[in-house]
Amino acid sequence: MSACLELGDSEPAPTGNPNAKPHAKHAWRESIRHDEHGNSQLPKHQTLLYINFDGDSHPSTDTRSTLERALTVLDRAYEWSYEGLLHLIAYSPLYFERFDQPLPENVVLPQPRALSPFESPTFDTTGCSRPPRE
Repeated sequence: MSACLELGDSEPAPTGNPNAKPHAKHAWRESIRHDEHGNSQLPKHQTLLYINFDGDSHPSTDTRSTLERALTVLDRAYEWSYEGLLHLIAYSPLYFERFDQPLPENVVLPQPRALSPFESPTFDTTGCSRPPRE
């Protein structure tokens, strides 16, 4: 990511404070851009990265700690805002297929979809064994 710093505006990205992030999982509303009517706007740049944990069970404590440290470094380097860096971690359906216990019937995993018309990602549909809810 440091190579991208020279590609942006002359103003450096604001540095971050990991403790300033919202505690709620999807509390982005106050951190993203809005138009003059208060509508949320997509970021100028967005990337979807897959993190694959090897193994047939839960990631080890060491693996989870390594990921947490890496994200904390990013949170210190960049402010939690649309001018800095926003990130989210989610599990793909493949993650849930590793476990013997099925998901409860009231949990329906949605089919993946592109978030923007210009995206053409390859979707992980391995664990989408149930048909999507209408």
